Amino acid sequence: MNITHPSWSLSRAFGSLLVFLAVQPLAPPARGQDLIALVDDVAFDRGLTVLRPAAGGKNATGVLVSPAGPPAPVWRLAQWHSRFDLGETKGIDRDGWRCFFDGAKSVAFATGADSPVLSLGLDADTEYRSKVPERGDPWPHLLLERNLIATPSLQELIAVPFEVQLKLARAEEVKHEGWNPRQHTAQFVFYLVVRNANRKSAGFGDYYWCGALLYDTRYPSAEEFSMIDRSTANKPGTGKVIHQMPYAAIAKESVHSGNWVHVKGDLLPHILKGLQVAWSKGQLGSSRDLSDYRLEAMNMGWEVTGPMNVTMQIRGFNLQAERGVAR
Repeated sequence: MNITHPSWSLSRAFGSLLVFLAVQPLAPPARGQDLIALVDDVAFDRGLTVLRPAAGGKNATGVLVSPAGPPAPVWRLAQWHSRFDLGETKGIDRDGWRCFFDGAKSVAFATGADSPVLSLGLDADTEYRSKVPERGDPWPHLLLERNLIATPSLQELIAVPFEVQLKLARAEEVKHEGWNPRQHTAQFVFYLVVRNANRKSAGFGDYYWCGALLYDTRYPSAEEFSMIDRSTANKPGTGKVIHQMPYAAIAKESVHSGNWVHVKGDLLPHILKGLQVAWSKGQLGSSRDLSDYRLEAMNMGWEVTGPMNVTMQIRGFNLQAERGVAR
C-alpha cells in the first residue's frame, strides 16, 4: 500500500482487530502564536491529478480541470481498486456544476452560487457488479491526497487546527443476497501520515496513520479506535498502526443529518496519543523523541466496502499547525 493512503476498512477491523487502548496522551507544549498552513489550494481550484486505478498507483492518467482557472493541480485523486478511470473523462458543465463521471465514480466542481464546493461520488453497486463482495476482497476508493507544504516536527507544535464542512448528498444501500450490515458500509475518512523524518534515527521512514472517520453508514458518531493495518489474501496491508480519534471531539452534529456539518478541532492531542498507541503496540520503537516525527501527508474521501451509492459535498477545508515554545 502506498504510504500516503491508509488502505483499510473499519468494517473488517470491527470483527477481530478492534483494540481500545487506555493511554494518557502526551502533553503538548505551551501556547504560542505562530500559525502555518499545511495545505494550499483549499478550494481545489487548480484541479486534480487522477492516479491510475491500480492499488497504490502513482502514475497520472489525466487531470480534472476546475472551472476556476487553468490546471496546476497540487491535489491527487486516488481511485484504487476501481474498474473505471476518471482520468479518461471529460468535464460537462450543467446545472451549476462541472461534472466528471466514469460510469461508477464522479467528481463535480460547483460553478454557481454554491462555489467553491467539491463533490465526490462513488457508485459501489456498479463497481461490485451488483453483488456483495466476499470478506477480504479489495474495495473501491475515491480519495483526495497530497503531501503537506510544511512539515513541522511534533516537538514544535502546540496545536494542529483542522476544519471542513461536509454534506451527505446521497447514501443508498443496495442489499443484494449476502448483505452484511457489519461488513458492508461506506466510509468518508480523513488521515494524516505521521513519519519519523530524522535521517540519523534508526527508525527513519517509519510511520503511522492518525485521523478521523468523518462518516460511516453504520454509526452516527464513530468512537476512538486503534488497529494494525493487516493484509488479506486479496489485499495487502501496511502492517502499520492506524489511530482514529473520536468523531465527537471534532463535531457536534452527525453527517448523517444531511445538513452542512462543520467539523472543527485541534488534532494534536490525538496525534500524540496515536504515537503512544504505536509505542504500546511495539511499533516506532526506534525513537520516542517528538522532534523526530513530522506530519508529512494526508488523504480524505471514500472507502466503500459494500454495494452502496454515495456522494459527499465538501467546502471550507483547512489544515494548519501552530508552533510554540516547547516545555
